[in-house]
Amino acid sequence: MKQYTSKIFILLGIYVLILSACSYYDEKAIAVSGVYDSYVVNGNYDFELTISLDGNDDVTIEGLWDDYDWKFVRADLDDREGGTIDFDIRSQQVYGGPRLWGDGIWINGYFQLDYNIDWGPETIRYRMIANQY
Repeated sequence: MKQYTSKIFILLGIYVLILSACSYYDEKAIAVSGVYDSYVVNGNYDFELTISLDGNDDVTIEGLWDDYDWKFVRADLDDREGGTIDFDIRSQQVYGGPRLWGDGIWINGYFQLDYNIDWGPETIRYRMIANQY
């Protein structure tokens, strides 16, 4: 009996390990992932923005947020009707101190993101417009 019990536990352990190793990606995250030609309106600069999958309905956005340094920012995605996807960037630390947060919208390969960077004495608002390659 002990032999069968230990074999069952080993098989269950392997099964759980296999299931936990699989990552689930939401369809909306797959749709928005890719490379974008982006332009920051009030910063007057353009660059290639990259959005990659980060598990479930989260994405990582690699961008030139302040026109000087490249940084990664995490965002949460939410569905709206008609194929529209909302972005929510919760407040997170970038550049060793300042905080960045914002929200945006994605529609059929076009993306607008309004975000803020709190530099301490002042908070600067930015608007980014992008289209997917």
